[in-house]
Order: sequence, then C-alpha cells, then structure tokens
Amino acid sequence: MTGLASLFRTSERVGFVPTVLFATAWFLCGTVTACAVAAASFWSQFPLLGLTVELLLFIIVGIGGLVTFWLIANHVQYWRRGYRMRWTAGHEWLYEERVSSSTARSLPCVRMIVGKGYPAPSEVRLISEASWDLAAPLWARGRRTEITRRIAECLGSNRGADIRFVDA
Repeated sequence: MTGLASLFRTSERVGFVPTVLFATAWFLCGTVTACAVAAASFWSQFPLLGLTVELLLFIIVGIGGLVTFWLIANHVQYWRRGYRMRWTAGHEWLYEERVSSSTARSLPCVRMIVGKGYPAPSEVRLISEASWDLAAPLWARGRRTEITRRIAECLGSNRGADIRFVDA
C-alpha cells in the first residue's frame, strides 16, 4: 500500500475532526518554521541558500496543504452525499452509507480496473440481481438499482468512466 493510500485509510478511520486538526497543525507548524527560517540572521551571509531553504519549506507545506484538502474534501463529500466507495485491500471495496454521525453500514464488492484512463473504466463484481433480495444485507434489499447507480457515480461514471456490473 502506498503512503498516500495509507494516509487516506487513516483519515477515514479517525474521522473528519482529527483530519481538520492535523491540517491546521500542519499549516501552523509550516508557517512558523518558514517564518523562523526567513528571520534567522544566519541567512544574511548566504542569501541564496536561505531563499532555497525557504522555498523548499513552502513547497513542502503547499503539497501537504493539497493532500489535506483532498482528505477533507473526501470527508465533506461523504457527509454531503451520505454514501461513498472505500478501498479496503487489493481489489476489495466497500460501498458505505452513513446511518448516523458515528455509524455506517457497508456492502462489500470487488472492483477490477479494465482499462486506462481517468476515471478508470471498471468492472464491479456484486451480488447478482437474481439473488440480491436473498443475499444482500437487510438494509440493501430492494435497493439494488439505487446502490449500483451510487457505486457507479462514486467510481466516476458521471465524469465519463465506463462502469459495468457483473455477478459475483
């Protein structure tokens, strides 16, 4: 698992508030460090080196800002929609619906990327339509069309991705 994927999984596990607090701490520490570096009298002897160090700090803080923006946007989108697709491991994914502020219900599926592009064309293996009302969790029974539409939306069908559903 890559570092960024691990960061997203950690953010999903700890929740919105700790993610926002981390983002705030990141910016405050980065700003204080960059200001301290800029104010150090040592750099007057080596202005080019000082400028280089300061620019590197701003780039690092800026990249961290982009990543935290993506993390926070992911949480906000989940709260706004009330559902999301979450990668767990390998090709395993979960469709999650928020029940209350602290609980969610989920439906596992398998996502296989079948081509190149962004968003990636995918094949989603899900409980068959014929056995849906017997095999799906109680909360999902009678809602296969709605859930598959939501899964496709989360995986990028509204941005041009080809999402196909096949029986698991």
